[in-house]
Amino acid sequence: MLTQRAAAPATPCFSELPSAVAAHIFSLLSNEDRLPVLDVCTAWHAIIDAGGPGLWPTVVLEVIDGEEEEHPASGTAANSTPYRDVPGKCAALSPRLRSLVVDAADPTPETILKILAAVPAASLVRLSVKGQCPASLPVVLQRFRRLQRVELKGDASRVSWEGPGGVRLAGMIANMELRPVEMDYHLQASISQRICLSPARAAWLGGALSQLTRLALGVRWNKSLPALCAALPSLRVLSLCARGIWEPAQKASVVHLLVSLPRLTAVDLAVTPELYTVGEVAPALASLTSLQSLQLKSWYDDQTCHLPASLTALTALTSLELHGYKLSTVPAPVPDMTSLRSISLLPPPAELPEGRYLERLQELRWSGVGDLPPSLALATHLERLIVGLPHYRDGTAVVSLVAALPALRAVTLLSWSMTCPFHDFERKLRALRPDVVIALQY
Repeated sequence: MLTQRAAAPATPCFSELPSAVAAHIFSLLSNEDRLPVLDVCTAWHAIIDAGGPGLWPTVVLEVIDGEEEEHPASGTAANSTPYRDVPGKCAALSPRLRSLVVDAADPTPETILKILAAVPAASLVRLSVKGQCPASLPVVLQRFRRLQRVELKGDASRVSWEGPGGVRLAGMIANMELRPVEMDYHLQASISQRICLSPARAAWLGGALSQLTRLALGVRWNKSLPALCAALPSLRVLSLCARGIWEPAQKASVVHLLVSLPRLTAVDLAVTPELYTVGEVAPALASLTSLQSLQLKSWYDDQTCHLPASLTALTALTSLELHGYKLSTVPAPVPDMTSLRSISLLPPPAELPEGRYLERLQELRWSGVGDLPPSLALATHLERLIVGLPHYRDGTAVVSLVAALPALRAVTLLSWSMTCPFHDFERKLRALRPDVVIALQY
């Protein structure tokens, strides 16, 4: 009597998984490992594509002058390419690529044109360009029909917005830097006066940049800048480093600019020697009721930092950075700012006063090389600490203080010397807190 053998169970197939499960599996891959997935098959590409920007792999194409070097970026696939190899490397990119970063900070603007002329244009949706953007950039980008979001980092002051493709490009820009520089007789870079718009043209350009949320200005101050910023409907983050502010009217216009932008959520203000003399600038910051992040930089380390007591009213402010100031202690209003979650002090003051702000602090950058202040023990919610590694001490006091922080999850040790006792410090801290991630940064 013949018996029928039972059919062997089917081998599970990846293609039979629900799309949501496959997408989750792809999300566990590194950015570099997700790149080949685009070209495996139509189904896998569709899953990656449907996952949106969070799942799309990004290629970072770094163009250098000289020999090829590899500089893998965290979370991205880096392809460092000599100038002579640009066309071949660009042509080898996947035609299904959605996100591309072009880092051409050192080469000439013409290099950016050559790259964008060779990159596959069929599927690209997001583009970031770092470098001196050429005037004809809007024309070149017209071939990218599916492009939706653009970031121009470095210097976009040469871009011809009124020419072909200018309005289309302006409507896609989310992040832009205007940092024009010129080379002087001694081949030294200096801030240029290239950006000089009439009020009408500034208002027109601001309206065209309808999606711009982040703007960085590194220019000589002129009356067109406030008009440009005021005309940007979506502006939320402003970085300002301006020179040539001498006249009272110019100083008043800086104050007026800050007061007129209450919707800003982040401000990075480089306090130049000219601007420092105006006492109204710091109080004007208190009018930014939506401010979440504030960074103040001084060009000279002998300046003290005066912050108005009214800053305590900024209940949305969670991040404060003070760089380049000579501080004997934390500025007066800071200990009363209980909304702060992150503080960066470079160089750090001689002391860290006690206050309620320490109880809720989650991140601290204390970049000195001496011992940490004892008051840090009050930071019971501190999760990340960035601290200078002591060079001439054994660091026992620092280790004991850090190890006693109950919520600590990560420590980054800053070192300015290859001979610092990193391994000894790491060994002592790891013995007391094996749960803390320790990293070294030079």
